[in-house]
Amino acid sequence: MIDTTTIRVTATSLKAFDTCPRQYALLHVEPVPFKERLVTAAGAFGSTLHKTLADFIRKGGHQLIDSDGLLSILLDHWDARPFPGPDVELTYFRRAKEILERFHGDPCSTTLCEELGVERFASWLKPRQGMTVSGRIDRIVRYEDGVIEAIDYKTARDVLTPERMASDFQSLCYRSLLGHRFFRTDPTKVRITNLYLDSLTPVTVTYTRDTFTRHWQAITTTVADIRAANRAMSEGATLEEAFPERPGPSCRICSVRHHCPSGSRAKATLPEATRGQGAIAS
Repeated sequence: MIDTTTIRVTATSLKAFDTCPRQYALLHVEPVPFKERLVTAAGAFGSTLHKTLADFIRKGGHQLIDSDGLLSILLDHWDARPFPGPDVELTYFRRAKEILERFHGDPCSTTLCEELGVERFASWLKPRQGMTVSGRIDRIVRYEDGVIEAIDYKTARDVLTPERMASDFQSLCYRSLLGHRFFRTDPTKVRITNLYLDSLTPVTVTYTRDTFTRHWQAITTTVADIRAANRAMSEGATLEEAFPERPGPSCRICSVRHHCPSGSRAKATLPEATRGQGAIAS
C-alpha cells in the first residue's frame, strides 16, 4: 500500500533523523515534553545570541543602536540557568560580548539595501513530493543590485566549506523557501550565507537549477526513510524497532538522551544546567 501521508519537515528535523532516527522520533513522533529536554550551555549561548541580534535589527540596527545598546540587549536576554557554574557562564558571556562588539564594528553589516525579514517563518504553500518544508530564517535582505540573501548566524566553530554547505539540509531548505517566496527572482540572484560570528566569516552558496536538484535528492531520500519508519509503526512495529538508535558523538549533546539507552550511557559534553544565581548581573 502506498503511503500518501504528507511529511512535514524542517532542516532541523531532517538533520535529527539523519543523525539518529531515535532522536527524531523522540522529538517529532512521540515527543518528549519540552520541560524534560536537556539544555546545554552551548545551545543556550547560541539561542541568546540569535535573540540579541534579532532584537538589535528590529530596533534599527547600526543606524539607531550603538555598541553599548547592543550589549544592553544581550543582558536583557541573558539567563544564567543553563550554565553549570559561574566560571562557565562568564566564559560564554565574554565570548558573546566579543562577538557583538566585532559584529557592531563590521562595516559590511551596514551595506544592505532593504530588510525583508528577521526571524522570518516561511513554509511551502502546498505539499510537493509528499512533503512540506518550513523553517525560520535568521535574516533576509535585499541589496541594491537586486540580490536576495538569507543569512544564518552561526556560533559553531566548525566552518563549512561552500561544497559542504551546498549539500547541507539547512541551505537547501532555505533556498527552497526563498524560491517559493521570491519565485520571480533570477535564481542567480538568490544566495544563502552562513555568517560565523566568532570570526565574522561568511560562507555563501548560490545554486543553479541543476545543482539544487542534485543536492535536493538527499532530502527526498531522507523523507522516504521517515515515511518508511512511520509506516512500520503503523503496521505494528515499536518506536524502538522503527526508529533505531544510531550511537555517536552527538549523543553527548542530544536534548533527549536521557530517554534513550545509548544517550543515557554517553558522557555529557558539559554537566546539566544548574539554577545558580549566575555570574552576570542583569
